[in-house]
Amino acid sequence: MISTATVSLSAQTVTTDPLDFLGFRPGAPRAEVEDRVAALGGRLTCQTSRLDRRIAECTASVRPEGEPVLSVTASMIRDALGIMLLSAPVAEADLRRWVGGVASRYGPVAPRVSHGQETWQWVRRNTMLRVTTRPEARDRVASVSLVDGALLDGLNKP
Repeated sequence: MISTATVSLSAQTVTTDPLDFLGFRPGAPRAEVEDRVAALGGRLTCQTSRLDRRIAECTASVRPEGEPVLSVTASMIRDALGIMLLSAPVAEADLRRWVGGVASRYGPVAPRVSHGQETWQWVRRNTMLRVTTRPEARDRVASVSLVDGALLDGLNKP
């Protein structure tokens, strides 16, 4: 049984659970990621890296209910999710819903703004979730990055 730990922060309750976005979490086993992609209408396709056999580069497209079609790029490290990038052109309302949803779970953070790009970042237990948005041509593109620091650090070891 998984328990949800919470703490009170400025009259707001936030979770201390590991980070996730749309059911994806850094460090998740490859089978869990494949199942989640399938549940969102996609198929994860992976190829083992030619440079490092411990890494598989994966792609997919998913369509979560009520969300735009998301492009998925992931790096599996020893069959666990090391890095995932979910991206799509988004309406301002979609972006605010994404940031608001993450902030309501993990606590509010101020955006960093530079050259028209906004970034919000949360870090928990050596994992990171970052939402980034930038203008591109006629659209506003948003991406969500999920990173497992321990898996990346482990690449330094044979």
